[in-house]
Amino acid sequence: MLNLYDLIIIKSNVIPPQHRKEILDSSKTQDSCLATSGQTEDSQDQDTTIRNTLWYQIAPEVYSKINYGVESCFKNIIQPRYNCDYKSHESIQHLCYIEGGHYIEHNDSENFKNGKLERLYPRDVSIIFYLNDEFTGGELEFTHLGVTIKPKSGMMVAFPSYIEFSHKVHPVKSGERHALVSWIETKERIYERPNI
Repeated sequence: MLNLYDLIIIKSNVIPPQHRKEILDSSKTQDSCLATSGQTEDSQDQDTTIRNTLWYQIAPEVYSKINYGVESCFKNIIQPRYNCDYKSHESIQHLCYIEGGHYIEHNDSENFKNGKLERLYPRDVSIIFYLNDEFTGGELEFTHLGVTIKPKSGMMVAFPSYIEFSHKVHPVKSGERHALVSWIETKERIYERPNI
């Protein structure tokens, strides 16, 4: 029997301190904008009641290192756990939640359309790398599973992008919460859907 809790991967100290510092330092020289949220394939808006997040550009010389790290994490951590084959991953995003920053409950690939659950984005694995922990609030909560994670600097969290793993980011109370995120498409679905 499938245990969804076993599919949440949490690894400490995946990003070494010097690399976290390099990413954070480089973001100070890059432009930022409000991140968008899309509830359908065609909608992308900046409604801060849904999501209040800054999206930083990543310098090209830093991006190539991060990209290599994401691919290595898939090969060494995610693939063995999920027994899946890599197809592609989306561009890596550097997100910053300032005081009051949050993201309401959502999942990363599916939504109901005309009463039927449909895949909106080619995403099977969501992956988050936390760059700092000098903030309060900002916890990651899996709303259907009753699991809440307090981010730690260097931590990686990976989980299926499906509706069973709907999640939200609690409002940041003080400081800034920095993270890298991406989504991986696998050649086949990670697991057969349980009854929902």
